[in-house]
Amino acid sequence: MNKIIFTGGGSAGHVTKNVAIINELKKQNPEIRLEYIGSGSDYEIKPLKKLEIKYHKIPTGKLRRYISISNFFDFFRFLRGIGRSKKILKKIKPKVIFSSGGFVALPVCLAAGMLRIPVVTHESDSIPGLANKLIGKVADKICTTFKTTEDFLPRKKIILIGNPIRKKILKGSADRGYGSTGFSSTKKTILIIGGSQGAEKINNLITKILPQLTKQNQVIHLTGKNKETEFSNKNYKQFTFLEENKLADIYAISDIIISRAGTNAITEIIALKKPNILIPLSTAAANHQYHNAKTTEELGCSNLLDETKLSSSKLLESIQNLLNNKEQQTKMIKNMNNSDPLEPTRKIVKILQEYL
Repeated sequence: MNKIIFTGGGSAGHVTKNVAIINELKKQNPEIRLEYIGSGSDYEIKPLKKLEIKYHKIPTGKLRRYISISNFFDFFRFLRGIGRSKKILKKIKPKVIFSSGGFVALPVCLAAGMLRIPVVTHESDSIPGLANKLIGKVADKICTTFKTTEDFLPRKKIILIGNPIRKKILKGSADRGYGSTGFSSTKKTILIIGGSQGAEKINNLITKILPQLTKQNQVIHLTGKNKETEFSNKNYKQFTFLEENKLADIYAISDIIISRAGTNAITEIIALKKPNILIPLSTAAANHQYHNAKTTEELGCSNLLDETKLSSSKLLESIQNLLNNKEQQTKMIKNMNNSDPLEPTRKIVKILQEYL
């Protein structure tokens, strides 16, 4: 039986990408055997449970660019992770490994390299992190989202394809969205997304301007776990997290979106043709979120705000300007209309099938 191992983690974005590819693979080839190697975190296990694929947990260690006592202990977890990965791969004998990146994937990909098992990896960001730079050395093929990535990884391995997206995200229902929030279609709806871990800086800024935003508009706020606000208003709904079906319905009723600049978030926003403001995480490795957002802004698909220079009054002004500028919204949507959102997923599936 043909077998493919998936791996990747460090944030929910890595898992989201794998879920999109796994769903398409299962659709095209129901007989294929798919398994997953990860760190055992909830954001990996929960979405994968629904896919009914076997999950293997390995020890993992985070890659830090600063001095910390945790680096000492994580080094040994990392070595144990390589050893555990080798045992799993020897037993399963997969035809190929697909890595969505992140520190969770590194021991798996290094083990695959030692066993001469082909690795196909995907780099979402414009500037790859340390883990993906190392994975790139053992990978057979490197799929990328941004052309600028070729400056940091072996060019002869690179295939520029874009970023995979979950098909369900495109199938939201506005009726369900209004029903679950109690909101009205007669008012404009603002969606604020802080990423899988929430965004403390965005949350703090938004909390200060919620009284103004909710006077005439409706606000949906994805705060992140244990980061809820105390603000209460009939025009304000907050969630710590939303499953993809419910998120799709919320997307469907959103007029504009304020978001971090992770590639998955950007890809979904563009696929859904939603006018948006991106606030890159200033502490992201290699400042990759800023470069993601800058590229998207240059394409005319987003407005970029620098978190380090951002005040609540500036954020309020930017939101109101976009919300009330129909011409700018129309231009953004026009610039977002030139892509097939499902094409990257199908391309990766085709690449993986070449190894079977």
